[in-house]
Amino acid sequence: MNRENYLGSPEVQSFIEWVLPRISCEIPFNHRYRDNRRGNEWNCHSIYNAYENYHWPFVCSLPDGVECRGSSFEESHVLLASLAQGLRNSLAEGDGQRLLQYCLSLLKWGGVQRSNYQRLCQHRTKPGYH
Repeated sequence: MNRENYLGSPEVQSFIEWVLPRISCEIPFNHRYRDNRRGNEWNCHSIYNAYENYHWPFVCSLPDGVECRGSSFEESHVLLASLAQGLRNSLAEGDGQRLLQYCLSLLKWGGVQRSNYQRLCQHRTKPGYH
């Protein structure tokens, strides 16, 4: 599937029709949830306001040992771009051990390492893993 086919698919067109008026604030987009870890409530009144209020505290280490920490959208973007490049390079080089390290860094960023670490490590014993 190429870009044009993807963007022209009914599902993507339907999503675009749904999201555009919410980005432009023609239709309100109110969302809230209680952050039980911090004991506060997070909310937004538009998709752009969600970006403005973005807060995802993280601490993780890259496979080369560099520790990354932050909480802003920009800090997450920089880290996730670095992790994405590392994942792509590891796959292209067939380096399964490095791929695992990048996956673990990603899980740590997302705060889900504890619940997924074992499952991820189990793939090391499957055929095709280097």
